[in-house]
Amino acid sequence: MTMDNANSSNGENVVFAKQLKGGAVPATRYLMNSQRGSNNVLLLSIASDSLQEINYYYDSTYQSNHPFELVFDISFNGEIGTLSFGGDNFDINISSYKNRQISGTFSGKLSSTPDYNKRGNLVITEGVFNGIPVIY
Repeated sequence: MTMDNANSSNGENVVFAKQLKGGAVPATRYLMNSQRGSNNVLLLSIASDSLQEINYYYDSTYQSNHPFELVFDISFNGEIGTLSFGGDNFDINISSYKNRQISGTFSGKLSSTPDYNKRGNLVITEGVFNGIPVIY
């Protein structure tokens, strides 16, 4: 799945936004929202007061201990997956964060919900984001 920030006029966009702690957000986080049409969406978050050029790793145990802090959801051609069952994980590597733009890679293993028999069935490999604007 490829999503391009340059095509927002046709329902395709990618943005990183900083959300400050407060109200419904229990911790400061950075939320990436990427979309191509209505059936292809990727949401991911990094719990941090300030982004660093490091690897962020989250698994289902972290998610269950911080249920309202993180978001890891994907919808690909209508199939929805999330970080929910044991063994699910998500890796985000920030390789560059300069001039309000972020680049890096991501990978993970998510489960189709709510079907326990489909746990770990959505595998994300070679995920890349380049020069995505960060909104404060």
